[in-house]
Amino acid sequence: MSKKHTSLRLEEELLESLKLEADNSGMSLNDYLVKNLQGLVEDTLPLLNKEELPEQPSVYFVLDVSGQILYIGQTRNLKESWAKHQRLRQLESLGLVSIAWVGCEESELGSLETSLVEILKPKLNDQPRPHETTVAVRLPHSELELLTEYAQKTNRTVSEVIGDYSRTLR
Repeated sequence: MSKKHTSLRLEEELLESLKLEADNSGMSLNDYLVKNLQGLVEDTLPLLNKEELPEQPSVYFVLDVSGQILYIGQTRNLKESWAKHQRLRQLESLGLVSIAWVGCEESELGSLETSLVEILKPKLNDQPRPHETTVAVRLPHSELELLTEYAQKTNRTVSEVIGDYSRTLR
């Protein structure tokens, strides 16, 4: 069964219209859009059930337990993207979060995501991706040799070993 994708475009005129409607309803634009997006969202799943996501192009929303949008992204294949998402560990560490999505044509993914991020300003969209964070580690030569030896034995790089080790530090 093939679902027809919703076509959404947040052009300047529509944005002004939405701002006016939000003002008239006494809501912030963010709250107004979140409330009205609920009618367009295809479904919502807990992040723990990510293997049940559909294989379709989508703009997705990561929601906290209160329904606040933490992150907005886009993908050509929702299920495949979340199997190896760069923010997966970061989001799992936040506890019970959910993924909601709107299916759309691939050609509209970028513009829809950009518009929604600009309007809703989710807090995680402003933060660097976890793998973009640079960390410098200073080690005595003897410890570096031990790490290098361990990395070779486990078929990994020293960076991967240090990355794994750093997650255990609190």
